[in-house]
Amino acid sequence: MRNIRLLSFAIFLLSALALRAQSDFMTGVSSVSIEPDSSIFSVALSGYGYPPEGRFSIGWKCIGTTVQVTAITGMDGILYAADDNNKLWSGIPEGSSIHWKSIGNAEGIIAIAGMKGKLYAINNKGSLLVRKATQKQADWRKTGIAGNIKTLVAVQAKLYATNNQNELLSLDPARHDSQWLKIGNAENNIQSITSQGDRLYAINGSDTLWEAQPFKPGVSWAELGRYNGVTYTIRIKQVAVLNNRLYAVSRDNKLYIAYHNSDNDLSATAFAIKNKDKTVVLVGVDLTGFDYSLTDEVKEIIYQKRHIPKSAVLINASHTHFSPTAQAYPAWRDFLDHPDSLYLKNRLIKGLVQAIENAVDSLSPSDLYFGKGATNIGHNRSSANKETPHDETLDILEAKDSQGQIKGILFLTACHAVFKNDGRERFTISANFPGTARKLIRERTGSQAIFIQGCAGDINPRDSVHEKTGKELADDVMNVLHSHMTKIGGDISFSIDSLHIPVQPWSVDVIRKFKEDNRNKNDDLEAVRNVRWADLMLNRYQNNQVLDYLPEYIQTINIGNWKLVGLSREVVNEYGPAIRKIWPDKMVSVAGYCNDVASYLPKEWHVVMETYEGYGSFLWYGQPGMPPINIFDQVMDKIKTIKQE
Repeated sequence: MRNIRLLSFAIFLLSALALRAQSDFMTGVSSVSIEPDSSIFSVALSGYGYPPEGRFSIGWKCIGTTVQVTAITGMDGILYAADDNNKLWSGIPEGSSIHWKSIGNAEGIIAIAGMKGKLYAINNKGSLLVRKATQKQADWRKTGIAGNIKTLVAVQAKLYATNNQNELLSLDPARHDSQWLKIGNAENNIQSITSQGDRLYAINGSDTLWEAQPFKPGVSWAELGRYNGVTYTIRIKQVAVLNNRLYAVSRDNKLYIAYHNSDNDLSATAFAIKNKDKTVVLVGVDLTGFDYSLTDEVKEIIYQKRHIPKSAVLINASHTHFSPTAQAYPAWRDFLDHPDSLYLKNRLIKGLVQAIENAVDSLSPSDLYFGKGATNIGHNRSSANKETPHDETLDILEAKDSQGQIKGILFLTACHAVFKNDGRERFTISANFPGTARKLIRERTGSQAIFIQGCAGDINPRDSVHEKTGKELADDVMNVLHSHMTKIGGDISFSIDSLHIPVQPWSVDVIRKFKEDNRNKNDDLEAVRNVRWADLMLNRYQNNQVLDYLPEYIQTINIGNWKLVGLSREVVNEYGPAIRKIWPDKMVSVAGYCNDVASYLPKEWHVVMETYEGYGSFLWYGQPGMPPINIFDQVMDKIKTIKQE
């Protein structure tokens, strides 16, 4: 009996020790690329108003020499081209070359389009012709008239064309009584036009690439790329789409394929943490910013699929100024006033959802540790001495498995991801210094790293070389990891609150005068911005859509004795230390750029001095009014109220 009691006690003791050894948390980390793929031919890079002609990711790779092309189209895996010797050719691009075969005559053909196994063409006599595509030496048959049409393309069973009057026309070739109908305008001097899906792509005489959706009312065109002498260096006479890739024929008869100039490091990285029945997910994404509607859509998808509450998912933008536009900038040029829906739906939203789900699916027992250090990679761009106010805080969250191996690292500090905006980097997709830091941390630890942007609204890097800034930051992260890290324990909780910051919109008369004062100054980028903002506000007044407040979102994630406060907008540096002081007995981290980046969140001195953060940025962002002087106090009072709830 005594032996049985001793055995029972031993089993109890071992069980208790095993329970004590179990981790409080489950964690999972996943990183998913959000790079635009090759079916998205080009993206406008956000974050800078300069240069005014824009920054586009498109570049061109030569894959061979062509015939003397006068018209080209793609269909069913084959390129078809007419040349200036009245011959029709077919070719299949293979790697870095293409072999052309003669398949018939192309007398006088100036434009060509492929649809449903047939080739349609416009000749120099103003006739619309048709023939079978693959039948060698097939005869062309006249099927209509084309007048002064000079370009042709097929989209979803219809033909579209542009003429010498810069009109966009459509025709249903299946109807014998069909006539060319004007459906909108075309950009000046269109030389060639092609399509993919429901979109038109056109090149004009100044080597600018344009995009339009002909099924939308009004048919507006937006720039998609242009000759810049750095990454876009060819002069184009014809464009065609084949197998979801964009091809171009240069004026010296070389065939090129489009690609994205990119460092190939844009990602969405999710850090999932679970304790008992509650899960939170912290997401860092390489974007300049996003609208609340986008992050809410992602959170709704996750809630429907995983039943994780929206308030438990925090999405933070690294604020790299070299990412595709993902939110509306209504006072900017046409290529930045709305995001590309193909990129949003096919790459960004899917990537965010996949990263979150992968992180949740990879949850496993973990210990969490928190460490606080410092990094001196930035300085205050708006203060007189550049050094104050400046918060050098560097926060680290580390997850380790039962063997003590690092599973994931979250690092948070405050610094704009902005340099450089010249040379090749100006036109290159890049995660900037956060991407460099993540890569180095992965190499040194073997684990995924997630960057969370802090209150960086008025903080710029000290160095103009982003790789140098990233290395310095990675070194500082490793220093914290090798110092004392505090183990985290306790329950998880989360909440999201909002505050309506009141603003006083300008009157209609003031806006009209503001517009008049800035008119006809096309060489002044800020004057052009001011006119666009004035037009935006006048339209809002006309439609009774003028708001008298700025919505601010405040999200709180509590993981044991660590608290993360995430603010929306571009939050200036002084909010971080002030918020941390509210909880002196806790480990507190503060992030900006969370869930919605609608404008800046300045402090009193930015407003009084009318720095960019307190004045000009509100015009760029298309905000209804300037922030009140006491905006900092209002936000802090709201956060203190949240603390008491």
